Amino acid sequence: MDCFSENRIAEIRKLTPVERWYHLPGTSNPADLPSRGCSPKQLLESKWWEGPNWLYEDPEIWPFSNFDNNEEEICAERKKNLVSTLLSVDNINTWHLNHFSGYNKTIRMIAWIFRFLHNCRRSGEKDIGELTAQEYQTAENFVIKLIQQECFSNENVQRISGLNLFYDEDGVIRLKSRVSNREDTKNYHFPVVLPSKHPLVNQLIMDKHVKACHVEYGLPDYDAVDKISLCRKARKIQSLRGDLRARFRTEYLGQLKLKCNEKTGQEIAIGDLVFVEESNSKRMDWPIARVVVFPASI
Repeated sequence: MDCFSENRIAEIRKLTPVERWYHLPGTSNPADLPSRGCSPKQLLESKWWEGPNWLYEDPEIWPFSNFDNNEEEICAERKKNLVSTLLSVDNINTWHLNHFSGYNKTIRMIAWIFRFLHNCRRSGEKDIGELTAQEYQTAENFVIKLIQQECFSNENVQRISGLNLFYDEDGVIRLKSRVSNREDTKNYHFPVVLPSKHPLVNQLIMDKHVKACHVEYGLPDYDAVDKISLCRKARKIQSLRGDLRARFRTEYLGQLKLKCNEKTGQEIAIGDLVFVEESNSKRMDWPIARVVVFPASI
């Protein structure tokens, strides 16, 4: 229904009650004559200008037509309202980060939750024992999709609109790289798209970095090293150093014991964590050591 007809109908409904409405057959409606086609002479001789004769008679003798309500046509003519659903990413849901600070522990926690739900739905034999590789992979795919839904919503889709992306069989957003024809793993051919500032992504980077013993895999390309990337890397290192210092104060500093004066008579025991004093560095930068006894030195 066009805007003109909609406005006219709205005005008629506002000015007249529904009980006074009548349905007129198209053949008896003089207003439909121009739309059906006629010559100028027929238009002048028709009742289009003054209306039909029965309009001046009593309403009881007006023509009447029976018609059935077609719900499909009514729904097709009904005005449609566009509803957009947007996912807010201002407050990232980090419920899965409140119990464990490591990426591997977080994934295993999700996997154990999935196993519990699976066992609750089954009435027969339950899954027991250690987690399988398939259960771990299912939990990891779930967490990855959760991160992508949080950070790549409709309002942030422009961040990845210029990339050649696709959904794999697990529903994970991946990138079609230029080395897809090379014989290598799936994660190398089609890497997973993840945001750079998500807390769980930082845990993933730290987990892989620790497993690699904090070594570099290779030197970056000369073209990739510029002022912007170096500044970004410096800020990342500074932020990581601040996080490590904060965790050190809360998790390790309370377990350390300072060597008391000789007047108290308390000595450091074997197995205690201690600081190794260095005169040319700050106390926060002193290395940590554990007191051990070697048989050869007794």
